[in-house]
Amino acid sequence: MTSLKLLEGFRFLEGQSFMHRVDPRVKMFLALVFMILSLLFDTVYPMITLFCLTFPFIIIAQRVKRWFLTIKSSIFLFLLILTLNTIFLSFSAAVAMCLRLLVLISSFSIFFLTVHPDDLAAALVALKLPYSFSFSISLSFRYVPTLALEVQTIMEAQKSRGLELEKGNLFTRVKNFLPIIVPLVLLSMRRALLVAESLESRGFGTSEKRNFYKQISMSAKDWILFSLLLILLVGGIFIKIMPALIPDGFAWFFQNWPL
Repeated sequence: MTSLKLLEGFRFLEGQSFMHRVDPRVKMFLALVFMILSLLFDTVYPMITLFCLTFPFIIIAQRVKRWFLTIKSSIFLFLLILTLNTIFLSFSAAVAMCLRLLVLISSFSIFFLTVHPDDLAAALVALKLPYSFSFSISLSFRYVPTLALEVQTIMEAQKSRGLELEKGNLFTRVKNFLPIIVPLVLLSMRRALLVAESLESRGFGTSEKRNFYKQISMSAKDWILFSLLLILLVGGIFIKIMPALIPDGFAWFFQNWPL
């Protein structure tokens, strides 16, 4: 069930937490801010700081268990990143890369766990994006759990035919996954065709304006959170482009470990 657990942190679940009530555009901006900052910095301590800033949002969203399942299922990826970067760069750079992945998973988990696909489409339309594009993104988001179930079904079917997915070295495992990828691609193409035919039969795209059952609007708490995130983003960019202004006593914070 690894493929299913890997996506647990990216599957929307109904809830009444504060993060569920935050405007989806603000949560989209939150994920974008932490993604940009995690790519700007490449040392350990800033990454630890970013993770410490993202994790409280997961707690507030009451989705720690779902997030942990995704992290647990990504252990192999973390170990691979740690090993390769330690060999070709350094141990401190490898730790920073692992922390960067942790920040990215955490920030996007906050978004996907608390944003309904319909709200995502409404948010993108509110950002003046075409409805056809917004609907496509929303539909892709909605089919993530279905895709995970199909992966699991194909894996179990291939295992029943004698395919060994968990034995051998890394290259052998990658090669053994080819019988999984081919039927998955074919099933995805078939589903895409069925969805396209269904939308066309219902006159999708004939109306230029689309009304939504649930209207989204920015509240005071949304503007406050947006402002704090904007300050964090501007501050991070300012520190990155003007490192000379960092006090000497804090220079160590932006340096890698001597390993």
